[in-house]
Amino acid sequence: MAIVKNEASATATPQMADPGPVTFPSQAWFEALVAVMRDNVARYKQLGYADCVMQFTVTDGDAGKPWSIRLTFDTYDVTGITLASATREDISDFAFEAPLCVWKAVIENTAKNHGRPDHEFTLNYLSMREPQFTVAAEDQLRRDYLFRYKQTMQQLINDSHHLKTEFRQ
Repeated sequence: MAIVKNEASATATPQMADPGPVTFPSQAWFEALVAVMRDNVARYKQLGYADCVMQFTVTDGDAGKPWSIRLTFDTYDVTGITLASATREDISDFAFEAPLCVWKAVIENTAKNHGRPDHEFTLNYLSMREPQFTVAAEDQLRRDYLFRYKQTMQQLINDSHHLKTEFRQ
């Protein structure tokens, strides 16, 4: 993936060679998302560093069973993308937990709006919509990491509009 400068707006936009669709949820989807992030590192530097371990859980993901992946953020990069147990372990600071229909709505709305989701599809809005979307953490300090690094997390979700996403049925 290469960065192409749009001279009219002077903004960097990741341009992907057509890799074809990537299935959500899958480790490959998150790896492709992190590749977009790495090609847009200047944007992430504007937002500030992130130093946390977050987990995405699709509560009805794998044949109706929870599916989870853990991303380790270190400064302006993701240094680890690993499949995780659906039950959060101490190494995750916080987890986003939602059924596939919610994740699908978020990703489709973000794509439809070219990386600028409608208000009701942002992490800020969704984080207050339990039980359909849960932010889980062992304690309040770890839950606070979400709010400390929310701009980076939202940008990561916004960058999903660069991916051609198919959804597991």
